[in-house]
Amino acid sequence: MPRASELIHITKSPVLKVGVVSDTHIPDRVNELHPGLIAALRAEAVDAIFHLGDICIPAVVTTLQEVAPVYAIRGNRDLLYPGRFPAVLRLEINGVQTTLAHGQGSVKDYVLDKWHYLWEGYQFERYEKVLLRLAPETGVVVFGHTHRPEVRWKQERLFFNPGAVTNPDWGKLRPTFGVLWYHSDGCVEGKIIPLNGAHLKNRRWKS
Repeated sequence: MPRASELIHITKSPVLKVGVVSDTHIPDRVNELHPGLIAALRAEAVDAIFHLGDICIPAVVTTLQEVAPVYAIRGNRDLLYPGRFPAVLRLEINGVQTTLAHGQGSVKDYVLDKWHYLWEGYQFERYEKVLLRLAPETGVVVFGHTHRPEVRWKQERLFFNPGAVTNPDWGKLRPTFGVLWYHSDGCVEGKIIPLNGAHLKNRRWKS
């Protein structure tokens, strides 16, 4: 597994396609991966996969590696594996600087966010401040933690969150993953893909 101190260089012409997954939460919230996720990643023919934390057990990464090479960072639920997954990864993909981070920040950031979330709900700007401290010069910031999909450009910087594959399939938050395209001319595109065909019941996926 790559270390946080490395700058990982990846190139592929004319485009490199990345599947983006976050917050699998196995087994703390669900017993296994969404039954449609692996097939959906294969259908997208991704060249690599990012996992943005709250993996919870390394077997999740092993399963994803059957589809494509995985670059994974740890989240606040990955305390049992501090040495296996770095907190932050920095990559250069087709010349584009990219940072992977879960998004919770320090313990102080995490506690303050819980308080603000209780009274104000979700606000992207709270996480933006944390992420910019980690990646002030990065063109693409890929993060998780919030369970809310984001494809947001701000001052020529892309903030991308795939949402969570463990979200229930009702209401505003649904199970999703993401795809990023890194073109060899430096252009980057992203989209969010819903996962259908199963719903959560008693911590298990039901068809």
